[in-house]
Amino acid sequence: VTSEIFTNLSVFFVIRTTSIPVLSNHEMERILQQHFSRVVTKEAVQRINVRRSYLLQDATRQFSRPSFDVSKLLKVCFIGESAVDDGGPRREFFRLLLHELFSASDLFAGYPESTLPQHNVMAIAQSQFCMAGKIIAASIVQGGPAPACFSPAAADMLVHNEVRSNVQLTDIVDAEVQIKMQRISNATSTDELQSILRSDDFDFRFDCGFSKPTASIKFEDIPLFMHTVWMHYTVYRVHGELQQLRNGLLGTLHLEHLCETHPNLLWSLLVANKKCLTAASLQELFLVCYSTQGSNDRMAEEAIMMNFYDYLQDCEDNPEDTGVTLDDIMIFTTGVAHVPPLGFDKALQIQFMGDERLPQASTCSLSLKFPRNRTGYNTFKEKLTLAILGSVGFGNV
Repeated sequence: VTSEIFTNLSVFFVIRTTSIPVLSNHEMERILQQHFSRVVTKEAVQRINVRRSYLLQDATRQFSRPSFDVSKLLKVCFIGESAVDDGGPRREFFRLLLHELFSASDLFAGYPESTLPQHNVMAIAQSQFCMAGKIIAASIVQGGPAPACFSPAAADMLVHNEVRSNVQLTDIVDAEVQIKMQRISNATSTDELQSILRSDDFDFRFDCGFSKPTASIKFEDIPLFMHTVWMHYTVYRVHGELQQLRNGLLGTLHLEHLCETHPNLLWSLLVANKKCLTAASLQELFLVCYSTQGSNDRMAEEAIMMNFYDYLQDCEDNPEDTGVTLDDIMIFTTGVAHVPPLGFDKALQIQFMGDERLPQASTCSLSLKFPRNRTGYNTFKEKLTLAILGSVGFGNV
């Protein structure tokens, strides 16, 4: 889509690029931790029993119980696994639950960076979008990940209840409509535009509310045409879904208050972002618990850490070779792929142990433990990869 067309949109419509003040991770954590302390009773526990294979189904049933109280500290039990939830299972629960909610349910569609609710009248009737909003709110406040996948327009509607972002064709979920709108945007004259619109392929414009006769449409009408179609597919067509999702989100754990006091924070947590882990950023998260300087154990530990830092770099540079991504390492250690909005309640640690066969991790204590035995890099890489890839389920490594 030509930049001129998007520039001209501002002439016809109140479409503005919102300048979102960027909050530091530290500031976000501080605000959310204060909110958590106000709305969640840590001394009271709400237990959740779920099966990994039926996570969304089981979680929805639990959240729907009249006695379920999301303002109590959630303790998650994965059926058939032995972990006691001191934070790790809860983080993993929300990570897996959001993944299933956005990728395996029929509630959402679009691209990972531009997700929208999917038009679904039956889901509205069953209040499924309200439930989705409750789950998202619980994840944000109770230490799970944020969605970080909505289009700016969807995030605008959920936080501000109005669109404040610029038109982006990628917000339109229907790929065929995207292609057709690309043809419109590429038109260079009124004659070419009218020729395109005479095709039956463009009758969908009437459903979008653009009913101007083809013979009367001019080249200058392209911004109006595109805005009309964009608003139809990103807002009006799914307005009921967006409103129910908003009600569930803001009506849970007093997120409406947080939205009023810190709207940019909530918007930032909902909208897609492109932040990726790097070997350097992951390395900085860990506190290494070394033995006394100059001891034999210390020499072995430093050799292990050299191998680990090389492994991180290999995972960043060539994850196909290692079979492991940096996200996998983070999940192995914490239960989530990225630092959650609430942050962690303690520092990530690297510890050392005896001559066990494989490295170990505890997502509750946020620790990664390496056997204190001297090995070459290839052996270290093989064992750590085996530990990470074989760690699905608590107590199953």
